[in-house]
Amino acid sequence: MKIRFDDLAQKLNYYNPELYLSDNDCKSLFGVKLLKKRQENLEPNYLYIGKLSDLQTLSFNQSTVNILCIADITILEKYTKMSNLNLLILRKNVDLTSLLGEVLDYFSAEQAHTQSLTMLLETFTNAKDLQHIVDIGYEVLGNPIFLIDTSFKLLSYTKNIYIDDFLWNELIQNGYFRSESIFNFRNERSIEKVAKSTSPILFPSCKPTTINKSEATSVTHSRLNPKTHPRIISSVIIDNNVVANLCVIAYFKSFNSYDIELIEILCKSVSAEMRKSSYFSKTRGMMYEYFIADLINGSINNTIVEERIKSLDWKIKKNFCVIVISDKQFAKESIPFNHIRTILETILRSSKSIEYDGSIVLIVNNNRENPLFESDIKAFKDFLLKYNLYGGISHTFDNIIHISKFYKQALTAIQIGYRTNKEATLYYYTDYAIFDMFDVCSTQRDLNDLCHPLLISLLEYDKKYNTNYAETLYAYVSNGQNQTKSANALHIHRNTLTYRITKIAEIIGIDLDDNTLMLHLLLSFKIQDYVNCDINN
Repeated sequence: MKIRFDDLAQKLNYYNPELYLSDNDCKSLFGVKLLKKRQENLEPNYLYIGKLSDLQTLSFNQSTVNILCIADITILEKYTKMSNLNLLILRKNVDLTSLLGEVLDYFSAEQAHTQSLTMLLETFTNAKDLQHIVDIGYEVLGNPIFLIDTSFKLLSYTKNIYIDDFLWNELIQNGYFRSESIFNFRNERSIEKVAKSTSPILFPSCKPTTINKSEATSVTHSRLNPKTHPRIISSVIIDNNVVANLCVIAYFKSFNSYDIELIEILCKSVSAEMRKSSYFSKTRGMMYEYFIADLINGSINNTIVEERIKSLDWKIKKNFCVIVISDKQFAKESIPFNHIRTILETILRSSKSIEYDGSIVLIVNNNRENPLFESDIKAFKDFLLKYNLYGGISHTFDNIIHISKFYKQALTAIQIGYRTNKEATLYYYTDYAIFDMFDVCSTQRDLNDLCHPLLISLLEYDKKYNTNYAETLYAYVSNGQNQTKSANALHIHRNTLTYRITKIAEIIGIDLDDNTLMLHLLLSFKIQDYVNCDINN
């Protein structure tokens, strides 16, 4: 508790006090004592309260003392010029007992405030999670609290209480604010005012104002209209980005002058806790970021997706694709995530990006059948090469609800693509979908057992006689048994291809017009590629 003599003078300003300060700095006051006539050994860190006439009976030593007096006589000039006396004189007629009680109440309030500050400051080192911080905040402030991200989704709130407040109940029941409420916030410019303010914002009614101590003390909650309670809202900031908003509702008690400082410290504690998460620490605070993250991790109910999109005012186009950009370097703090995201959103038109699980994820959305432009892809590849990054691209899809599945596709494209071709920088899931199936099957069966035995026979023949018929057969089956395309792929004359195909049929005794057999052979070739790739790695 730190109460200075000059602070006390300001607190009692309505008495029009006369303040006389010593030449020494005002020290903190530890307590209050009643001044007695002819009292000796006055302690320098205590406030003594008495009457002005009592001063004449005192003997002062070299230590500076602090005295609050009611003027019952005319003061002698020498007391106003003493270098070891801090003196505060009240000219108004006031009862000594009442004054003592008022000052003691002030000291008690300051002590309680100090204890509250201590509790909040301890959350910086002892907080278990966001809920723990909110619970401490409720204990300190005595009013319900909720914490939402910038997409208006509920992160934490005071539990096990009931309050008759419409917005509170809407948020708790749904887990987010509905689009109608968000529209009202925007219409009132509430969101903008909170985001731009460097201090908490007081909403005494529908009109927000920047809070100050005198206003906070005067605002009371109204039981006549239980649906609209005063509230203080403050931004939670990480690296100059608003990542969340904390709201305290004046439901159980009125706001007081101490709440401002306490809420600011509470927000800083929340910020410190959220910074521990790489997701929150690397976010730019955009509303859509949290929504996309919820879709990816499956924490959002499909029935409310449309409502959330509406609240974000996101104009959804026809088709989507997901791009994941990953590299081991992303584990390093030196990587400028937000800078890279800004560049990528410029290169890849109609895209929105987030940081998720150590990677950058882009959602490309437009009305094209293929959401990616060829010119964009070239610039994208150059960017990946420059920064030594890897990218994976999912299939195209048309329902945002399925983002999680296609995020996994893009991630899988990188994982499998890098195993098969470390020199590439961009991997399409389309090229590795079969390998993805093999990854799943390999946990249940030995994939070599699924290869057609005739292909194994042909491979053994090639090895024994130093021929390359397996390559010819692969070109033939992979080009849909089209001899012209197969010959072009092998850079040989069509007649040469015809001879080789006939020879293959003789060696392993197969019907090359059997489409089912051709499909099995093609899959067998793919299995061989997959198995050999894993062996090489």
